[in-house]
Amino acid sequence: MEFRQYFSEHARDAIRHAADICRQFKHPEVGPQHLLFGVLCQRGSSSARLIRSLGLKGNELIFAVEAILNKLHGECETEPAFAADARSLLAAAYREAKLRRHALIHTVHLLIALVLEYPGLISSISSLLSFDSAEIRATANLITLDNSEDEDEAKSDEEDAAN
Repeated sequence: MEFRQYFSEHARDAIRHAADICRQFKHPEVGPQHLLFGVLCQRGSSSARLIRSLGLKGNELIFAVEAILNKLHGECETEPAFAADARSLLAAAYREAKLRRHALIHTVHLLIALVLEYPGLISSISSLLSFDSAEIRATANLITLDNSEDEDEAKSDEEDAAN
C-alpha cells in the first residue's frame, strides 16, 4: 500500500530527512532511529509541540539520537532502502492517525508509533535524558484526540511559509 499521500508536509519532510541522514551516515537501510531523527528535526510540527509540552528540549533529543546513529556501522555507497521495521513503523503511524480519525498522518503519529513499536529505542534515549516513555504516550494521546490537530498543523505550515 502506498502511504505517502496520507502524510502531512512535516511528516513527509521527516521521512525525507530520515533518508538523508541515513545516506549521510552511509547506513544501508533507513531504520526507526533514522525516522526518529527526522521527526525530531521538524520544528513547528505536531511532534515538536508534544516535545515542548513535555518540557523537553528538541536539540538535546536530536543530539541523543545522533549519538545512537554514530554508533551504527556504515560504509554503504548506494541509495538506502527502507528497512522492514521502518515500513512497519509507517504502517503503525497510519493506524494511529486512522484510530483518531485524522485525515493525514502527522509527525506526532510517527512519534506515538515509535513509542509504541520501539520502546527500547525510546528508553535508550530516556536513560540519557531522564524522561519517561509512558509520559510521552499519555501526552501524545491527549494531543491527538482532537481533530483540530489537522488544522493546527496546516496553520503551522502556513506560518512557517510566511516567515
